[in-house]
Order: sequence, then C-alpha cells, then structure tokens
Amino acid sequence: MRIKYFIMFQLLLIFISGCSNSESDTEKGDFINTTFSGYIVKKEIGRVLVTNYIADSENKSEAIWVITSMELDIGDRISVEFDGGLETSNPAQGKAKKIGITHDEQQNEKFKKEAIVKAINECKDMDVPVIKTIDYNITENKWVVVLFDSKKNFEEKEITIDLNHN
Repeated sequence: MRIKYFIMFQLLLIFISGCSNSESDTEKGDFINTTFSGYIVKKEIGRVLVTNYIADSENKSEAIWVITSMELDIGDRISVEFDGGLETSNPAQGKAKKIGITHDEQQNEKFKKEAIVKAINECKDMDVPVIKTIDYNITENKWVVVLFDSKKNFEEKEITIDLNHN
C-alpha cells in the first residue's frame, strides 16, 4: 500500500512541475546588463576593441570587441552597456546597447586622445594594447603613455609624446 501511495505522490510531483507556468530569464530573452569602460585601441568596420587596465587583478586587463554602428575613434574613453551576453572568445565580443563617451575634466581631451593615437601607432606590434597610464607632464609639455600587450604579455612600454601645441 505504501508503495502505491509513493508512486502516486511521485507522479503528482512530476505532473505539477510539468505544468509550471514560469519561464527562466533566458527563455524570456532577459539578460543581465553588463557594462564595461575603457579606451578604444583598435577600430574595424562595425566594431572597436576596448581595453581596460585593472591594477588589482591577476590578468591586469580586460579586452572586449564592441559591436556597434556608432562612429567612434581610437583614443576615445567609453562606457558600454551590452545587449545580451558576451562571447567568451579572447578578446571577448559583445553587441553594444548603449555607449557613452567619458571625459576627464582635468585634462584636455583632444590632446590626450591625440597622444593615445600616436602611442598606439608606435606599438603596432601589439595585438591587444592596454593603456596602463596616460599623464601630462606640464613642466616638459609632453604626454607619457604606458602600455602593454595583454595578449602577448609584453613588458610595459613607456612612450613620451610631444604634441608641440602651444
């Protein structure tokens, strides 16, 4: 008799769970919003490579190819909200839902961006350049950019850029 009730109870549980009306977040098409900030270091048709230096991380950086139709430039510092998840390739890839260009109030953005472009052009051998620091030396009137390649694990490279803007 106990076996009969046990089997009926099991069937009832299966029936109840099979009739559930709830959907998982993935089935509904809802995704957790992922945001990312960094510098654009490469540009291709329909996408830009954005990297970010992380001081207190084992990997020291993150890199994501951002798929977008927005007109962006190398040297722009952007914040990206992604539409859905990220592909876990190396670098990762994701479609942008929303992009904002961030500005540093302390430094002249036009000249800072120009210094980044020149520094990246001097490091064409880097697959995934990451900007560790970018500082303006006011006494020498020069920008100092420190980069490294997160893909090849290159040593840091310090590049001094004199833009000759008076």
